Amino acid sequence: MAYEFRRDTPVALFQLQPRPAPGARRYILWPAYAYRVLAPKVRQRQINTLQKAVLGLGRAGETSVDRVATLLQLDHELVRFIQKELMSLGYLDQRNSPTGRGLGLLLADDLLNSEDLVAGFVFQDPWTGHLWPRFSDHMDYADVDYVEADFPTLVLGSSGRPRRERPYLVFPGADVVWKTPTADEVLQAVEKHWRALRFRDSISDDSLTEGGPAWRSPTEPNRIAFIQEEPMPVFLTTLAYAPKDGRIDESAWYACDPMGLGANEWLRREMLRQSTKDQHLNELLVGLTPQVDREELVERTRILEQAAVEVINSRLSPRVWSLQLCDSLLAMEREHQEALLLGPVCPADKLATVMVKAAIVLEELFVTLRQDYPTSGTWRVLRTADRDFRTEMLQGIAEQVGFQGTVPELFAHMNLERIRQAADEGYGGLGPHVVASLLAARANETHPMRLAAAAQPDLLHQIARLSLVRGPSAHYNKKAITIQDIDLHVDTVYQAVRSLASIPTHSTR
Repeated sequence: MAYEFRRDTPVALFQLQPRPAPGARRYILWPAYAYRVLAPKVRQRQINTLQKAVLGLGRAGETSVDRVATLLQLDHELVRFIQKELMSLGYLDQRNSPTGRGLGLLLADDLLNSEDLVAGFVFQDPWTGHLWPRFSDHMDYADVDYVEADFPTLVLGSSGRPRRERPYLVFPGADVVWKTPTADEVLQAVEKHWRALRFRDSISDDSLTEGGPAWRSPTEPNRIAFIQEEPMPVFLTTLAYAPKDGRIDESAWYACDPMGLGANEWLRREMLRQSTKDQHLNELLVGLTPQVDREELVERTRILEQAAVEVINSRLSPRVWSLQLCDSLLAMEREHQEALLLGPVCPADKLATVMVKAAIVLEELFVTLRQDYPTSGTWRVLRTADRDFRTEMLQGIAEQVGFQGTVPELFAHMNLERIRQAADEGYGGLGPHVVASLLAARANETHPMRLAAAAQPDLLHQIARLSLVRGPSAHYNKKAITIQDIDLHVDTVYQAVRSLASIPTHSTR
């Protein structure tokens, strides 16, 4: 059969970029069906989040280092560096005001360029028939030989200093599923690949997460054309690896995205799923991390969980355990306690995990808030093509609700479609849910956001700082997260839960 996976099936090798830095590792060849298509051109982001924020403030007339640093809650030297970089790129002039090129860059916010088409490949999971949210305009093949037992060996490195790696080959077996994907499925894959490129420096890439509402493309499906409708079996080269810093649990290993986008949680889950049917794969994955005595690990986990419960009970009333977010809150505090236990030797990825868990708690908090204080339709008040007017309107609403200071850039210039999805469908990340709740509070005098503003006038800025740490830009990522940072952001979570969920501090009476 032409669609079978064999030992001599072509092996694709794109640029692997494992994050965090790998320690123990093993190359894995993962099966996929490749389809060659014509699709809208993926336009990568030309500037990162903080550069865009500084450029946007410059358009609003805020050009001094002191003022920009205050508004964005950033270090003065970092702001000065970003302005110089934008100036060298021709996006800011000598007065730190946007040039014509800079203004054009701010206006170019479409996800896909529907006019330009590019030939490339989309990839299909052979077990489910679903398309991976990845797209490549080329296919790079690995240099392999079959000297040992007719299995492929990767020949890496340079021609002068070759390095041979024996990968583990994963065969899909007889339970493969393939069907020619629809044009809309291809569009979804292309758009999600663009989104993954945009957030490639984030701690967590959720672009492969299943579920959520149907994706709506701004491009018509008839813009898609199949150059090759029949699938081409390929093995994608990936890497299963343990972090170099190490962690105290035995499940700490990562799967590297085949397209060079760091760690891929979806692929990790798929490897785990396949390992239940493949003993050799299971042994390979287990062998990546040091073996910890199971009883010792269980006891260590029990101690951390007990400490987390005690902290939560000391900071919030027992009513918090009736909330939907209680499990996420416990997970955050358990990671926090582990980081405190490790102290100065705590690995960077463990600190980052605490940040991710903290943001998840806040996301669940705002989703829960939406159930009692509906947000559907609230986004329409911002429905205008004038972005400056939209920003001014959001600023006025925040002041009306009771928050102080300029609305953080993260919220002020948020894409309206993301706000609509959060408001109408309850879908999206932390930022869109915050804005949707803020809009709902505009017409509701008893909305918890008003109570939160009275208790914490700078809550929006605290949440924005946590969001930036969770998904840092290339510049912000250079500033290492510290235990002190962790403590501040965890405090933000507890304060938000107290204010927005009306969960008071623990009473000793």
